[in-house]
Amino acid sequence: MSRYLFYVLLGTLSGCLFFGSDTGSENNTPTNNTPENNTPKMDVSTSDMSSVTDTSTDVGEPVIVCPPDEFEVDGACEPPPIGCLDEKLDNSEECDESAPSVFQDGTSTSSCSEVGNFYSNGGELGCSGCRFDVSNCSFCGDGELDPEEACDGMNFEPGLASCVGQPEPFGLASCSDLCQIDYSTCRRGFEKVSVGTNHICALRNDGKLACWGGNPTAKPPLNGNSNFVDVAVGRGFSCGLKDDRTVTCWTMGGALIDGTLTDIKQISVGPSHACFLDTSNKVACKDFTSDAVPLLNGSSKIVSGPGFVCGITLGGNIQCVADEDRVPPAHPVGPNFDDLYAGLNYVCAKKNNNIICPTGVNGAPTEPVNYFDAGFTNKCWITTAGITECSGLGGSGPPAVELSSLSVGDKHACGIVKEGKFGGEIRCWGLPLVNGEPTFANSGL
Repeated sequence: MSRYLFYVLLGTLSGCLFFGSDTGSENNTPTNNTPENNTPKMDVSTSDMSSVTDTSTDVGEPVIVCPPDEFEVDGACEPPPIGCLDEKLDNSEECDESAPSVFQDGTSTSSCSEVGNFYSNGGELGCSGCRFDVSNCSFCGDGELDPEEACDGMNFEPGLASCVGQPEPFGLASCSDLCQIDYSTCRRGFEKVSVGTNHICALRNDGKLACWGGNPTAKPPLNGNSNFVDVAVGRGFSCGLKDDRTVTCWTMGGALIDGTLTDIKQISVGPSHACFLDTSNKVACKDFTSDAVPLLNGSSKIVSGPGFVCGITLGGNIQCVADEDRVPPAHPVGPNFDDLYAGLNYVCAKKNNNIICPTGVNGAPTEPVNYFDAGFTNKCWITTAGITECSGLGGSGPPAVELSSLSVGDKHACGIVKEGKFGGEIRCWGLPLVNGEPTFANSGL
């Protein structure tokens, strides 16, 4: 049965229903005093029947019920184009929705892409009132990921929203009007932060340094603030390592060392001295009174604390030397240590992501960690679950956001936000700095 014949039968039944409502048994006939007899009768001749709004539903908008020979279009009933529902395509029709539907290309199905800016293999083109129905067609901007798209609105292919791996690797990518990834919203950020006694310096991913705090206010080196790969902060001075393996150190008032040390691969500073490990694993220090520093030659890594410096020797053992007026710090004993962390008069070590401190030093983590650092009497670490925890640090607590690294000073600590919208930004906690905390607004990014 064609759909046209179905509508004709439906109209006939509708007319019977209307006429049936006007006739009834004697027992159901109203008296002359009833309101029904005073109500004008509805003309139900099918030739003059207009649209009826069905308000029987209690949910949503009223349903427009059109006569059998008309179609609902934008909330109103309109006659179909001439010849609609005749199982063939006429000049005035976009399609004919008889069964099966007939489209402009003469087939019973057609591609959404042929009638608009839709994807050829996304969704299904329909026909309603002999006009195209694109409600099931897929397109850029519908919020759904299609095979042709890398993103759509806030939906991204897994991993593509991240800026990691881009020249400016922080923040989040955006989605273009063509549903492709737009990395122009990525930005620079910080890769490392170093916290001293009363000031902070941080390394940006473009090789520049930024500094905050101090009295007077800390500043990065005025000449040649570029191509840095590492930074370390002491009490009132800072040192930076450049990509050509030269070292620059400066105080609040000016240069301290400027390019005279070469072939350096690691810098480590205490409150009042700085030590350097070169590519041949020899150790040299500035403002350090002990003549025993050569004992640390051959170290794979060094760490400095108040009046001492320690190194990891061949086999992963720890060896320390101190200024002439100081006692070497306590440290754990044993081979195969991976890294060192200096406190006030002790050194903790890492082995297989476990932190080991000497006997009598409390507050260290008891579970494996992703990152650890120690200050004079306080410690902070990042758990394997990405949670930052601290012991012995007063003031405000660590941020809830996940950090990629951190640095602990005397009374405060700072870390780098790992990823997401705020990736590469600095977060600090503990007691406040003198002359300002680092923020994204004053970072120079």
